[in-house]
Amino acid sequence: MRFLSLLIVFFALSALTQSACTYETIPTPEPVALCDTLQASFQLNVKAILNQSCAYSGCHPGYSDFKTLEFDLKNGSFKERVFDLKDNAVLGMPPDNALAGRPKDLTAEELELLDCWLKKGYPEK
Repeated sequence: MRFLSLLIVFFALSALTQSACTYETIPTPEPVALCDTLQASFQLNVKAILNQSCAYSGCHPGYSDFKTLEFDLKNGSFKERVFDLKDNAVLGMPPDNALAGRPKDLTAEELELLDCWLKKGYPEK
């Protein structure tokens, strides 16, 4: 009788352990960087930002032309003035003394787009 009781307990425990729930952890998806999905090019969306904020008389009128802007892109002065010095009221672009009606700062969205554009090698088209 004792053997039968042990056998029943053994099978009961076996059944319980085999039917126990198991789960696998679901991996956390890698975040998709905005630059991976954002299309940025001079002609597509950068030129409009520059025309409003930079490429006007008394500032950088040549920035409406990609070839003129390319020198400042290659030597790093565009990145420096727009990003590295953006909080400097005089040296950051656009400066706080921009003409009336012109932005004194770029929006977070404009900065993100320009950053992606630079990271992608500042394509023209």
